[in-house]
Amino acid sequence: MSYPNNITSMHLELSDRCQASCPMCPRNAFGGAEREHITNTDISIDNFKQWFPPSFLNKMRHVFACGNNGDPLMAKDCFEIFKYLASNTTDNCQLDIHTNGSLRSSEWWKQLGQELGKRVRVIFAIDGLADTHSIYRRGTDWHKIINNAKILIENGGLARADSLVFSHNEHQTGELEQYLLGMGFDSVNFKPTFRFYGLDKFPVKNRKGQFEYYIQPAQGPRWNHNLPQPNFVKLIPKENFQAMLDSAEIDPACWKGQIYLNCQGHVYPCCWVSSSIDNSRYVEIQSQEEEILRDRLSQSSYDIVKDIGMIDLNGTNIETAIANSKWNSNLPKHFTTDPKLVCVKSCATNFSKIIR
Repeated sequence: MSYPNNITSMHLELSDRCQASCPMCPRNAFGGAEREHITNTDISIDNFKQWFPPSFLNKMRHVFACGNNGDPLMAKDCFEIFKYLASNTTDNCQLDIHTNGSLRSSEWWKQLGQELGKRVRVIFAIDGLADTHSIYRRGTDWHKIINNAKILIENGGLARADSLVFSHNEHQTGELEQYLLGMGFDSVNFKPTFRFYGLDKFPVKNRKGQFEYYIQPAQGPRWNHNLPQPNFVKLIPKENFQAMLDSAEIDPACWKGQIYLNCQGHVYPCCWVSSSIDNSRYVEIQSQEEEILRDRLSQSSYDIVKDIGMIDLNGTNIETAIANSKWNSNLPKHFTTDPKLVCVKSCATNFSKIIR
């Protein structure tokens, strides 16, 4: 396998802007102040066409817009980009937009359904019913989300719901699923979040950094899948840490053909490499040992990017940029002979076992 010929999947961050303030999102501090790495920029349709020619896109099997830091619908040219993708990928290519759904006009949703139909699937983030949804998904309007989804579905579009399960909404999962399927959603995907990292509660703050309330993980056995706390003290010695890396069985998504593009036109092997550089600390540090390991996670991503190079598509296209890069020669060692922590955390098939 080699780049760029083996690329069949793309994760796109069309914008790092967002109207929401979700507490665990790395774009803000506990739902409050915006973090320094946020640029509030979008990818334009003109840039997208330059970066990704039809000759590259017709090899795709999956293209999805899902923000590390923003919502795809905040990008001015979101519709135009997906219309271009639909026209230049085969029918076997799955096109997905992940969104909080509380954006855009009714006419925009009608146009999306009528013109792109089931060619593009929209995954709505719906975290409960009207009385609980905004506890986590702050800054969004549940009723507008439902109305937008109805318009999309009524005009031929395809909708799925992803729902994060917390203690405040776990009692509503059955009712929510029945309601959404009844209005035409294709499926409802419930999942707990692992971003508590063992904390029994997570603080929510306003934009002034003032505490407002706590959110807590789901308590029921169906949803409470938090991994046991690793023994950070045991992992601090370099020989123990290296033994942990060497024991990982990594099945790298990047080497199977997936890349990540941020809204500035920078390409990384995956979103985990990008996010662990920018967002290495967006939970409360519980110990000095945990701080050391989070620094190591961030450093592992820096080491990968320093070695293979961060690809900048501005002024070029993906095929030329990757063909002229060091990805083919330098990337494999980071998940084989010299495994990096970010690769273990994101792509090790035995990660749960390692943590335990």
